[in-house]
Amino acid sequence: MSSALVRARGLSKVYGARGVKYEALRGLDLDVERGEFVGVMGPSGAGKTTLLNIIATIDRPSAGEILVAGTDLFSCPERELARFRRERLGFVFQDFNLLDTLTAYENVALPLALAGLPGDELDAKARAAAARLSISEIADKFPWELSGGQRQRVSAARAIAPGPALLLADEPTGNLDSRAAAGLLSSFSSLNVDEGTTILMVTHDALAASYCTRVVFILDGSVYAEVRSGGDRRAFFDSLMEALKAMEGGVR
Repeated sequence: MSSALVRARGLSKVYGARGVKYEALRGLDLDVERGEFVGVMGPSGAGKTTLLNIIATIDRPSAGEILVAGTDLFSCPERELARFRRERLGFVFQDFNLLDTLTAYENVALPLALAGLPGDELDAKARAAAARLSISEIADKFPWELSGGQRQRVSAARAIAPGPALLLADEPTGNLDSRAAAGLLSSFSSLNVDEGTTILMVTHDALAASYCTRVVFILDGSVYAEVRSGGDRRAFFDSLMEALKAMEGGVR
């Protein structure tokens, strides 16, 4: 039996009906082991975000099997599925998805409150997540008072506060300048190395992907290739650029 935290087999997703159909995923197979930091790259329309949304249970597959922590999420009762989303899954969105009427601290604490944690435990977890993402000093500010990089750090802190088994990130640096992006990615790398957090990140940026330990390339809805890091970020970046050029040229 596979030890993978995420296991997808024959995953397909078709949108539309009758004569107008679009196949976003085509028999995709993917394993993500516990403790990995995996990037997902590919051209627009390749199926990257569709894959992430299915793993996050935001969308449902048309065919195939997907297990997270050994559980087939789409055969779970809705109450169990909701609990899994709340307690075991973290999601960082490109556009932050923060509530403007709540402070940074309150945004981080929100999923803990929804999970019904007692006050002391909630506060300890929220403040630990804020410290991990270096946002303790802005905890009392509202999202509209923060820079893009700070808002994304708040979003990431909110995602990790419950201690998820899996952290998903969809183009998390897409709205950030290079300095803010580097800071966020360094935090992700630290979470992965120091805390053992499993991360699956969709990105179009090879520099962002170079922070990962492995990058999977998706083309036309299925896995095209993968590149593993040897520990040298510069060399890994160069390998990723070569793989992107090969994919764009249709070379296997």
